[in-house]
Amino acid sequence: MEFLFTSADKSQVTVEVNGALSKCSDDCSYEVIAAGTPVLNTATLAGNVLTLNVTTTSAVSAITVSIDGTKCNNNVGSNTESFTCTLESNSNGLPKIRAGSYVPTVDISGVGLAQPAPSFTNVSITLTASSVAGAASGLSGGVPITINGNGFPFSTAETPFSVTVCNKAAVVKTVSNSQIGIILPPCATTAATISIAFKGQTATLSYTYDD
Repeated sequence: MEFLFTSADKSQVTVEVNGALSKCSDDCSYEVIAAGTPVLNTATLAGNVLTLNVTTTSAVSAITVSIDGTKCNNNVGSNTESFTCTLESNSNGLPKIRAGSYVPTVDISGVGLAQPAPSFTNVSITLTASSVAGAASGLSGGVPITINGNGFPFSTAETPFSVTVCNKAAVVKTVSNSQIGIILPPCATTAATISIAFKGQTATLSYTYDD
C-alpha cells in the first residue's frame, strides 16, 4: 500500500472512503508542535463564575470555554493570562454541571485546545440535596415531592443514579440538574432519610412522614 503515500519525515494525514484509502498526490504531512500548545494553569469556580489562567504564545481573537457541556460566556481579547467567564446557571444560581471532577474545555480560535498543566487541579462539583417541597405524606407513602439541590443528572436515563427513602427505592418521575421529582415509598417510622446516589457521590436529606 506504499503507493498511496508520499515520502515524508512527518506524520501523514490519511483519508478512508468506504474502507479504501485515498492516494496522496502532494504533501500530506502534518506536524503537532508541542511548544505552541496553550496551557491551562488554573481554574477556580465561585458560584457560577469561572476564573481561568491560560498560557499561550499566540494572539487570541476568540475563545470558547465549557464544563460538562455547559457553555461559559466570556469576552476575551488578546490577553488570556487571567480571565473570568459566567457559566449557564440553574434557578438557584449555581451552574448547570453534574456532580464530578472536571477539566474545563478551553478552545482558542486558530490555536486549538488548551492542555492542563501538570499541577492543574480539577474543578469539583459536589452532589448536594438542600431542601424538599411538596405535601406531607403519611407512612403509607405515595405522595409526590420535589428534592432541590445541585449536581443532579440531566435526565432520568443517566446511570448509575438512584433515590431512596427509608432505604427503599423511590419512583423517580422527573429530573433536572437542580430538582428531582419522586413518589415517596412507604416507611415504618416518621423520621426518614432521603439518599441520592450519582456518579460515585451521595447526598442525604432528612424527611419527616406524618404519623
